[in-house]
Amino acid sequence: MRDFAAYTLPRLGIFLALWFGLSYPLGTYLGGITAAVLSFFVSVFLLRGQRDKVVARWMAADEKRRANREEKRDEDADAEDILLYGLEENVPAEKPLEGGSAAEGGKQGQGEK
Repeated sequence: MRDFAAYTLPRLGIFLALWFGLSYPLGTYLGGITAAVLSFFVSVFLLRGQRDKVVARWMAADEKRRANREEKRDEDADAEDILLYGLEENVPAEKPLEGGSAAEGGKQGQGEK
């Protein structure tokens, strides 16, 4: 959270300083739009280090979340897959749900030819 604040608060400060400085000569609306565009470009170059820290932290949290996630399967999931897809060796690794119920074999709306 500290890295996020160290990036967001200076970026907001750059925008407000530019808006305040440009609102008198350009007017409130045009000054705000111009300040938003200019603050984007200024923050891209001036706040690169803080932005990289924030991105690295978010990526680490995402990798940790993915590593902790487990595949949730019922006790009888393999038996249901065999009923839906046929023989055990024909069960795909990623089993897409294609509509229909298990009793219909998941073939509803496929337009058999």
